[in-house]
Amino acid sequence: MKEFSEYVLSSCKLYKDIQGNTYAQFDNKDIAIKSLLPIYGDSFSDILHAMHDQKYGSYMQNNLKKATVHELNIHARLKGRLRTIYHRYAVTKKAIYINPGNNNSAYKITKNGINKVSLAKCACKFVHNNNMLAMPTPLSGTDTHAIDMMWEFLSLKEEYAVLLSVWLLNVCFIKNNQPIVVFIGKEGSRKSTIQRLLKLCIDPSEEDLNLSFNSIKDLAAVIHNNYVVSLDNAESLSKTMQNMMCDVSTGGNYITKKLYSDRTQSITKLKRPLMINGVTNFINASDLLDRCLLFKLERLNPSERKVEASIEKEIANVRKVFFGWLINSLHLVLKTKTIITPSKLPRMAGFYHFGLRVESALGWKKGTFEKAFLHNQSNINKYILEKSNVAYALLELKERGRLPFRGTYKDLLDILRKDGLADVSSERALSEEIKNISHRVEKQYKIKITKLKNSNKGHRLKIEIIT
Repeated sequence: MKEFSEYVLSSCKLYKDIQGNTYAQFDNKDIAIKSLLPIYGDSFSDILHAMHDQKYGSYMQNNLKKATVHELNIHARLKGRLRTIYHRYAVTKKAIYINPGNNNSAYKITKNGINKVSLAKCACKFVHNNNMLAMPTPLSGTDTHAIDMMWEFLSLKEEYAVLLSVWLLNVCFIKNNQPIVVFIGKEGSRKSTIQRLLKLCIDPSEEDLNLSFNSIKDLAAVIHNNYVVSLDNAESLSKTMQNMMCDVSTGGNYITKKLYSDRTQSITKLKRPLMINGVTNFINASDLLDRCLLFKLERLNPSERKVEASIEKEIANVRKVFFGWLINSLHLVLKTKTIITPSKLPRMAGFYHFGLRVESALGWKKGTFEKAFLHNQSNINKYILEKSNVAYALLELKERGRLPFRGTYKDLLDILRKDGLADVSSERALSEEIKNISHRVEKQYKIKITKLKNSNKGHRLKIEIIT
């Protein structure tokens, strides 16, 4: 056993990440995969079998395989090089690296140009994932308008095309906050088709659409195996799941006990670009919606529908054009200096700032991104207020001439119940809802809510119309 372990060690380099996962990388012409292999993964086991057959001309017994894997894992944990391990995209101070999934080379993009580098010698280490599919060879000579072909194929209006173009480029910068893309539409509104194509373009995998679920463990597993998470046909999301999606957008950890261990923890980094679609209003947490880009889709007319075979052929062509556009656009973004933004930034300020940089880099008309972004945020505001009974009640009070109001939450609750305007269970529930919507009703309905000094009768507030 020791002889075989030493033979394997002489053929590879060992790595570990900060979470304690271990990897091996072979720089051997007989082994096609040049990206990192998880030592406990199936691909690594397959290579061990091939190496054993090559050296000894016999099949490797299961107990020898387990012992070899165990020894190499210990060796990697003790002496392996500690590195950040990447999936599809990696960003350094001066470059972006893209792993196209061919297990051989990566694209290195800087402000000075675009080059291909060997994965074995790449400055950033990419992990091999059996779920990952290869990206196509990029179409050369594509310009910044090449992506228009994709938006025309998907019949998306200009505002949506602008936001999705910025989002697709932002996906490559994982340190940036990642807005969640939400498609809402009735059956036949092509929401799954759009989402599938975006996934195939930016992070192709065996699972281009995952059925939506409410298990945090299942979501963590999808995150582990995909750079871009794509959830299909969501119906309802639990409060816990919506909280976790906030962490997926801005960054967080999912911690569980390691298998066969009482104390050792397994940590999954949650930050990922995420897309989700559904028919109904499946998101109700305003904190999550503030991290979303919302796209409402209309049903296609029968004359606009296409045959499946025709769609697949067009998708294959679109993917080549997209990859060429992506590489060229990232090069232009890196060449563009950071744009100075106003002192008052909207929610998702990092994405807004990046959008202005993309607008400048790609030569869009000034104000194109800001107009699309702020309009989308306004629609999300409307979407949240439409779901709030209390927001509706305050608007009714305004239209009936019942504002301004000054008093306690109990006084306001009595008025709403008496007029049959809102079904709120308690003063505390009313207080929480007003806290969630106060800045939204001020912006959308011109109704300002101000907390006043508490009295012996309870918490007080003032509600007034502003001009």
